[in-house]
Amino acid sequence: MRSIPAGRLYYSISEVSEMIGVKPHVLRYWETQFKMLRPKKGRGGARMYRKRDVEILFEVKQLLYENRFTLARVPEGTHHYIKRVLDAGAWGIVVPMVDTVEQAKIAIAAAYYPPVGNRSVGGGMHSMNFGATAA
Repeated sequence: MRSIPAGRLYYSISEVSEMIGVKPHVLRYWETQFKMLRPKKGRGGARMYRKRDVEILFEVKQLLYENRFTLARVPEGTHHYIKRVLDAGAWGIVVPMVDTVEQAKIAIAAAYYPPVGNRSVGGGMHSMNFGATAA
Protein backbone atom coordinates (compact mmCIF):
# COMPACT_ATOMS: atom_id res chain seq x y z
CA MET A 1 0.00 0.00 0.00
CA ARG A 2 1.04 3.56 -0.56
CA SER A 3 0.97 4.85 3.00
CA ILE A 4 3.90 6.99 4.11
CA PRO A 5 3.76 7.94 7.79
CA ALA A 6 3.51 11.72 8.13
CA GLY A 7 5.53 13.97 10.38
CA ARG A 8 8.96 12.43 9.79
CA LEU A 9 11.88 13.79 7.80
CA TYR A 10 13.73 10.50 7.34
CA TYR A 11 12.97 6.77 7.28
CA SER A 12 15.36 3.85 7.78
CA ILE A 13 15.91 1.19 5.12
CA SER A 14 13.95 -1.35 7.17
CA GLU A 15 10.97 1.03 7.46
CA VAL A 16 11.06 1.80 3.73
CA SER A 17 11.46 -1.87 2.89
CA GLU A 18 8.32 -2.66 4.85
CA MET A 19 6.38 0.25 3.30
CA ILE A 20 7.35 -0.67 -0.28
CA GLY A 21 7.05 -4.41 0.23
CA VAL A 22 10.50 -5.46 -0.99
CA LYS A 23 13.61 -6.63 0.85
CA PRO A 24 16.36 -4.14 1.75
CA HIS A 25 18.82 -5.64 -0.76
CA VAL A 26 16.34 -4.80 -3.55
CA LEU A 27 16.28 -1.16 -2.43
CA ARG A 28 20.09 -1.07 -2.39
CA TYR A 29 20.17 -2.52 -5.92
CA TRP A 30 17.66 0.05 -7.19
CA GLU A 31 19.91 2.77 -5.77
CA THR A 32 22.68 1.56 -8.09
CA GLN A 33 20.35 1.67 -11.10
CA PHE A 34 18.55 4.99 -10.59
CA LYS A 35 20.62 8.09 -9.95
CA MET A 36 17.66 9.97 -8.47
CA LEU A 37 17.71 7.50 -5.56
CA ARG A 38 20.51 8.70 -3.35
CA PRO A 39 19.40 8.57 0.28
CA LYS A 40 21.47 10.45 2.80
CA LYS A 41 23.66 8.39 5.05
CA GLY A 42 23.93 8.93 8.78
CA ARG A 43 27.13 8.93 10.82
CA GLY A 44 27.22 5.15 10.95
CA GLY A 45 26.49 4.81 7.23
CA ALA A 46 22.81 3.92 7.69
CA ARG A 47 20.57 5.06 4.84
CA MET A 48 18.08 7.82 5.63
CA TYR A 49 15.31 8.04 3.02
CA ARG A 50 13.31 11.24 2.54
CA LYS A 51 9.61 11.26 1.65
CA ARG A 52 10.46 11.98 -2.02
CA ASP A 53 12.81 8.94 -2.08
CA VAL A 54 9.97 6.74 -0.83
CA GLU A 55 7.58 8.16 -3.47
CA ILE A 56 10.12 7.37 -6.21
CA LEU A 57 10.53 3.84 -4.84
CA PHE A 58 6.76 3.31 -4.98
CA GLU A 59 6.83 4.40 -8.65
CA VAL A 60 9.76 2.08 -9.46
CA LYS A 61 8.02 -0.84 -7.79
CA GLN A 62 4.81 -0.14 -9.71
CA LEU A 63 6.69 -0.09 -13.04
CA LEU A 64 8.65 -3.26 -12.33
CA TYR A 65 6.22 -5.40 -10.33
CA GLU A 66 2.72 -4.27 -11.33
CA ASN A 67 3.23 -2.99 -14.90
CA ARG A 68 5.75 -5.80 -15.54
CA PHE A 69 8.39 -3.52 -17.06
CA THR A 70 11.88 -4.94 -17.49
CA LEU A 71 14.92 -3.32 -15.93
CA ALA A 72 17.62 -3.59 -18.57
CA ARG A 73 21.19 -2.48 -18.16
CA VAL A 74 22.11 -0.90 -21.47
CA PRO A 75 25.81 -0.19 -21.93
CA GLU A 76 26.44 3.22 -23.42
CA GLY A 77 26.13 3.23 -27.18
CA THR A 78 24.62 -0.27 -27.43
CA HIS A 79 20.92 0.41 -27.56
CA HIS A 80 20.24 -2.61 -29.77
CA TYR A 81 19.64 -4.45 -26.49
CA ILE A 82 16.50 -2.36 -25.96
CA LYS A 83 15.14 -3.66 -29.26
CA ARG A 84 15.93 -7.25 -28.30
CA VAL A 85 14.17 -7.00 -24.93
CA LEU A 86 11.06 -5.41 -26.42
CA ASP A 87 10.98 -7.84 -29.35
CA ALA A 88 11.23 -10.74 -26.90
CA GLY A 89 7.93 -9.66 -25.35
CA ALA A 90 8.70 -7.20 -22.57
CA TRP A 91 5.71 -4.94 -21.94
CA GLY A 92 7.94 -1.98 -21.29
CA ILE A 93 11.51 -1.21 -20.38
CA VAL A 94 13.20 0.98 -17.80
CA VAL A 95 16.58 2.27 -18.94
CA PRO A 96 18.60 3.25 -15.87
CA MET A 97 21.47 5.73 -15.74
CA VAL A 98 20.24 8.18 -18.36
CA ASP A 99 21.86 11.49 -17.46
CA THR A 100 20.99 13.87 -20.28
CA VAL A 101 18.10 14.65 -22.56
CA GLU A 102 20.22 13.55 -25.53
CA GLN A 103 20.82 10.11 -23.94
CA ALA A 104 17.09 9.77 -23.32
CA LYS A 105 16.31 10.65 -26.96
CA ILE A 106 18.75 7.97 -28.19
CA ALA A 107 17.19 5.32 -25.93
CA ILE A 108 13.67 6.30 -27.01
CA ALA A 109 14.63 6.15 -30.68
CA ALA A 110 15.83 2.56 -30.14
CA ALA A 111 12.44 1.62 -28.69
CA TYR A 112 10.15 3.16 -31.31
CA TYR A 113 9.44 2.05 -34.86
CA PRO A 114 10.01 4.44 -37.80
CA PRO A 115 9.29 7.22 -38.53
CA VAL A 116 9.73 8.18 -34.85
CA GLY A 117 12.57 5.77 -34.06
CA ASN A 118 14.87 3.21 -35.64
CA ARG A 119 13.58 -0.09 -34.24
CA SER A 120 12.80 -2.86 -36.73
CA VAL A 121 10.71 -6.00 -36.41
CA GLY A 122 13.16 -8.26 -38.24
CA GLY A 123 14.92 -9.58 -35.14
CA GLY A 124 11.86 -10.81 -33.27
CA MET A 125 9.92 -12.47 -36.06
CA HIS A 126 11.10 -16.01 -35.34
CA SER A 127 9.95 -15.87 -31.74
CA MET A 128 6.41 -15.04 -32.82
CA ASN A 129 6.03 -18.13 -35.05
CA PHE A 130 5.96 -16.17 -38.28
CA GLY A 131 7.18 -18.23 -41.14
CA ALA A 132 8.69 -17.31 -44.48
CA THR A 133 6.27 -16.97 -47.34
CA ALA A 134 6.86 -17.62 -51.02
CA ALA A 135 7.14 -14.52 -53.14
